[in-house]
Amino acid sequence: MRKLILLFAGASLLSACSTVMAPGYTTVEKIYKLKKGMTLSEVDNLLDAPAYDMYVNVENGVKMVEYKYVHRHLKVRGEYNSEANLNQGGTRYIKPAELVVVFEQNTGKMLYYYTSTGMADSKNALNQMNQILNTK
Repeated sequence: MRKLILLFAGASLLSACSTVMAPGYTTVEKIYKLKKGMTLSEVDNLLDAPAYDMYVNVENGVKMVEYKYVHRHLKVRGEYNSEANLNQGGTRYIKPAELVVVFEQNTGKMLYYYTSTGMADSKNALNQMNQILNTK
């Protein structure tokens, strides 16, 4: 019996060592609640996720804090033709992405934020605008 307990304890210890911790994610809904002038602790509390990374740009006097977030996705069962079907599937979160919140280093207040998804969309919009302008 004692050997069985020791074997079980050893197996649990080994499995605990091999567990990979995923970063904590926030959601788009929480990102929309961010307000200019918030402090880092207020942002941390609102997003309810740990900061993934932090960068300090001494030359510009800003601190950039990176978080991970996911997009809400509704999985629908059946046809899209009724509200009942829309409510049966359940909510999932997909497409992990990055959020960068920029703080003024002297005051510690949030200046602005941007997302990796927004940056990609902006580049595409600028490229399309340049193509339109260059064809005239």
